[in-house]
Amino acid sequence: MKTLVTVSAALLAAALFLSILPLGGEEQIFTDTIRLHVIASSDDFDDQARKLLVRDAVSPLLETAVENADTVTDAAEAIGSLQDEIRAAAEEALSAAGCDDDVSVLWSRESYPVRAYDGVTLPGGTYQSLRVVIGEGAGQNFWCILFPNISFRAAAVDPAEIFREEGFSDDAVSTVVSSRPTVRVKWKVLEIFSRLFS
Repeated sequence: MKTLVTVSAALLAAALFLSILPLGGEEQIFTDTIRLHVIASSDDFDDQARKLLVRDAVSPLLETAVENADTVTDAAEAIGSLQDEIRAAAEEALSAAGCDDDVSVLWSRESYPVRAYDGVTLPGGTYQSLRVVIGEGAGQNFWCILFPNISFRAAAVDPAEIFREEGFSDDAVSTVVSSRPTVRVKWKVLEIFSRLFS
């Protein structure tokens, strides 16, 4: 019995350790991808429409910032330097629509769940993120990928090719360009052990 407990404890420790490690290719995705999130003040119809106005107002600035970026560092520096201009463009778009909501432009690392977008599935994790928050920021958001430059490319361009052009590994490319989200079976192992020995 003591041996069984020892082996079980070792397996549980291994499962815990593995559960915090990124799957193949994920680490590069987390470090070399930049996301844009435009967050509406609420889920009210008008607030959701204003979110799209803000998206359209800031997109030309961001497109210029990322189209000339050769690396994620270049893109991050270009985007970070535009925060005041992005805020001004967003507030101008809202004002033209008769809305006086404040806009916050936040550049940080944020945790997100698994999300699918335009042929790409990003695993859940922590990403470099530009967040344009309107008013209370309590509504659903528009999101896209700024780097690699997926958002501002023609729809016909293969996302896998864009990631490869930016130096993403084959593991990273196969993780993001798939028909279904990454499944983290390692958490199931942890759940089973937790039930057995609780």
